[in-house]
Amino acid sequence: MASSVFRLAVLSNSRRYVPYAVSYRSSLIAGSPGASIDSNGWLTPVVNPTSFVAQGSNSPESESFVLLMDSAYRDWVDDGKKGENSAGSRIHKFASTGTSVIVSLVAVIMGAVLL
Repeated sequence: MASSVFRLAVLSNSRRYVPYAVSYRSSLIAGSPGASIDSNGWLTPVVNPTSFVAQGSNSPESESFVLLMDSAYRDWVDDGKKGENSAGSRIHKFASTGTSVIVSLVAVIMGAVLL
């Protein structure tokens, strides 16, 4: 989801959700207690790609989402970080849910892509 927000901000100047995407990415990079990106670039924890009822250690699918997010983020930064502060005080209320939202969104996206 964050990668789509960054891409949309660059391509169409739609910036409403940029602060949320920045917050999600920061939570992952900082290694928040629920989800993080390890030193090798793997997102953890993830769903086991061969058994959706089990937790896995590495998932190529989740890795692709991380790479898409970082690529879109880099392009957004190169474009001048437009919309970084556009949500104002709304971001603080939403960010309090932390990385559980990120993990949920990644799980939903992964499920939709695999179906």
